[in-house]
Amino acid sequence: MRGGGLVSQMVATLAFSILLYGGLNAYASYLGYVYNVQSRDVTLGFLDYELGGGIRAVFLVSIILAIAFILSLYLFLNKTRLGISIRATVENSSLAESMGINTKLVKAISWFLAGGIASAAGSLYPLQFVFSPTLAYSILLSIFAASVLGGLMSLFGGFIGGFIEGFIEKYIMAELSIYLSPVIGVSPFVINQYSTLVPLIVVAAVLLIAPNGIMGIRVK
Repeated sequence: MRGGGLVSQMVATLAFSILLYGGLNAYASYLGYVYNVQSRDVTLGFLDYELGGGIRAVFLVSIILAIAFILSLYLFLNKTRLGISIRATVENSSLAESMGINTKLVKAISWFLAGGIASAAGSLYPLQFVFSPTLAYSILLSIFAASVLGGLMSLFGGFIGGFIEGFIEKYIMAELSIYLSPVIGVSPFVINQYSTLVPLIVVAAVLLIAPNGIMGIRVK
């Protein structure tokens, strides 16, 4: 929204996302009814392959890609003129603009960078998990929890927080459901459905213990 404040832009972004999801779901329904194509709850796991020792290719590729992105972003934000302009705009937009930085262009580039990185991550997601047009809403809380856990103002904090939160939500909960299944008499699948509570617990714990996240903890 041109000329709008932060709140106005957030509301406009939310409205646009609802419109976009509506269009995606309408298109998914069209593919299903007209062409009999399954476009919801789809997985591309059959395209993945095992490297050996139970390690899947997507696991190795995702780690390499994450490290490459985090290092590239660090160098970009600290060693290039555009990257420094982005940091200056984030820290103090008015001061950056007074120094001659085109803050509107910087913000637009930042949005494109964020969208590109998210797209790269999204391209790997269906190789391991089931995806659908409404996937973003289901993982939004997990992404927010990972950011809070690592530290909202830290680049490496987001990487560390994402790894820890994902490990707890996907691996620990899966193993815990197997052990608890015979104890409480329900299937592991039912127990694992409560893994969506993990992000809420993580956010609550971090805000109580370390509001600035892991990277904000000062060791004395």
